[in-house]
Amino acid sequence: MRKLYLAFPKCGTLSHKLSWSHYYEILKADNNLEINFYVKQVEKENWSVRELKRQMKSMLFHRLALSKDKEGVLQLAQQG
Repeated sequence: MRKLYLAFPKCGTLSHKLSWSHYYEILKADNNLEINFYVKQVEKENWSVRELKRQMKSMLFHRLALSKDKEGVLQLAQQG
């Protein structure tokens, strides 16, 4: 609960599109930039919790950060 408060200090920043299970998985991320990235991606792509876990396990955020072809990485992530 403390980490949730620190990541989202204002309750208005919580998305009503995400479930508590989404937040539970997202808060396993290391830094706020990564947390914000996954929140935006879940909202934009309507990922299930299972899909979110798969993307986090495949380190999508880190692959995008290191990649020169960001669009290509996102397309591969969407295809599975």
